[in-house]
Amino acid sequence: MELGHPGLVQKLVARLEREGPLSFAAFMEAALYDPEFGYYMTAGPRIGPEGDYYTSLDVHPIFAELVGRQVVQAAEAMLRRASSRSWRWEPAKGFSPNIC
Repeated sequence: MELGHPGLVQKLVARLEREGPLSFAAFMEAALYDPEFGYYMTAGPRIGPEGDYYTSLDVHPIFAELVGRQVVQAAEAMLRRASSRSWRWEPAKGFSPNIC
């Protein structure tokens, strides 16, 4: 079973032996940002068929349009059912009800 980049595994094992248990935050920081082996610090494609993940726009631009339409339909349905409530859009927090 592959545990990840051998160089990063060696670094993490050495750190564990030196410092003892690591928090999840410390592990993720090393996995993502280690200067030599961190995911975001190394070259290579991230998005698309050659990368690690495929976004909706890589599939086809129509996908984002369809998801947007579905969000509007869901919001309209919620508003119809919530005639006794008022709703507001909150930046970075989403859709939240205010009970009137």
